[in-house]
Amino acid sequence: MLQVFVVAGDNDFLVHVAVPSIERLHAFLMDRLSQRREIVGFQTVVIFQRTGAPIVAQLPPTTAATASTVTGMRASGGPDRRGR
Repeated sequence: MLQVFVVAGDNDFLVHVAVPSIERLHAFLMDRLSQRREIVGFQTVVIFQRTGAPIVAQLPPTTAATASTVTGMRASGGPDRRGR
């Protein structure tokens, strides 16, 4: 499974992948992401377990969308707001 989201914040994109092992995740990151010249950096968050039920009560609806972070990337195109 692969999903790509354009996000606001420290990263420009969020890539959500499902892989069978840490070794396959590492191979994906090294073979697919680190080789792309338009990607200047990435950070990875590993999800170990997904709960079957919500942990907190559902919040009232808002106009803002919710998001989760798995792998965030900064695209090339100049320094980000932190000067990188």
